[in-house]
Amino acid sequence: HEIKRQIKILESGEKITQETRLYDSQLDETRSMRSKEFANDYRYFPEPDLLPVVLDKKFIESVKNEMPELSEDKKIRLIEEYNLSDYDALYFPGGFSSGDYVRAGAIFAARIRSRLKSQVDDYINQNKPILGVCNGFQILVELGALPGTDSGISDAPEAVLHTNSSSRFECRPTYLTVANKSLFTNKYETNQLVSFPSAHAEGKLQLSADKLDELEQNGQVAFRYSDSSGDTDADYPWNPNGAPNNIAGITNRRGNVLGLMPHPERVFHGWQHTDWTSKGINPDGPGDGRPLFESVVDFLCQTN
Repeated sequence: HEIKRQIKILESGEKITQETRLYDSQLDETRSMRSKEFANDYRYFPEPDLLPVVLDKKFIESVKNEMPELSEDKKIRLIEEYNLSDYDALYFPGGFSSGDYVRAGAIFAARIRSRLKSQVDDYINQNKPILGVCNGFQILVELGALPGTDSGISDAPEAVLHTNSSSRFECRPTYLTVANKSLFTNKYETNQLVSFPSAHAEGKLQLSADKLDELEQNGQVAFRYSDSSGDTDADYPWNPNGAPNNIAGITNRRGNVLGLMPHPERVFHGWQHTDWTSKGINPDGPGDGRPLFESVVDFLCQTN
């Protein structure tokens, strides 16, 4: 209505009055509420007691030169100066990136995709290891690196780490069994029982039935939740989030990208196990998580 009204005024040779108008939905018309004395009324209000500040170009440049590097400028510089291919392995640790807003890991993943997608694709295709734990797993899924494609990252996420079935933050030691061998699990035996702590609110892997079948057929399931006897059909609380098939971690098809909800880094040493005294674990010896990192180191030593 307002567009038509203004066109009619202009075509008649009149001028448009600068004003705020109210729309009456019952009469389907607009009417004047208040006029504006000047065009800049809502952009600048002169204050007689405040003198205008005029900054010359020389002063502005001197301030710029004295300022520390801004975060956005630093990101651009680092991307130009460094490349992911300069590094042997990439690790996305646990945490709450960007406050877990939207979905856990979604914002961080979007930032990576917008700036580093081609580098991540190249990194995966060079068969270099990428590990994501907890929030890192969520990031890799949102990024499309997991379950992933033959060429690297999928065009859109094909899975999600959803809210735990308990609708609670679950934090406890969890038992896992090693489901399949990859460069991350070569120091373990297949079906070996290990214990890693879990600490997450969104860890339930959700994906289509076809994708789930594909994961199983391709041997992409790396770890499964189990009870203390190694039963991978055990339900809550052994499976802390309700993931299908008790899936705790998966790899991409190449096997060089691993996402895992429980934390192997939190049991790198024997003394980090909560039950090391009752089970007679050597506190100075390796914890259950150490072989995962040793597997990566062995892989790098063999390939470099």
